[in-house]
Amino acid sequence: MKKMKNTIAVLSLIVAILSCLTQNIHGAEGDDPAEPAATEKPHSLTLVKAVMCEGIKDLEPKNETIIFSAELKSATCFTAFDPVPEKTVVYHNWFKRDQPDKNLKLTLKPPKWSCFSKIRIRNSDAGPWRVEITDSDGKIFQTLRFSVTE
Repeated sequence: MKKMKNTIAVLSLIVAILSCLTQNIHGAEGDDPAEPAATEKPHSLTLVKAVMCEGIKDLEPKNETIIFSAELKSATCFTAFDPVPEKTVVYHNWFKRDQPDKNLKLTLKPPKWSCFSKIRIRNSDAGPWRVEITDSDGKIFQTLRFSVTE
């Protein structure tokens, strides 16, 4: 009798565990895991690299930095996207001391794309800066912060 109760308890536990596992595999009622949700994009635009640098050489950022001397005369923001599912635009929005300075529109093309923007800097530009990389809806992919020194 005691052995039978133990067997029933073990079997009940196994059934409960299998039931939980089955629900996790199949998802909530009405969900079909084979179909992506209507709002889900199968291959959305993805930023894979964003850096501040002194310039571009052979399509790559040269001398990555976050401190720019005004003697350099320019600062460059480099971005790379992979994948790029369709032709689209992104923006490099430059801010000087938290005030908008430049908004540059850049076009990306499939299947992957790198782009850059740059500004000229002077002694009067010393202080904190940032570049917000955004899509056309204003979604921020990344914010890069840097400083200009005299």
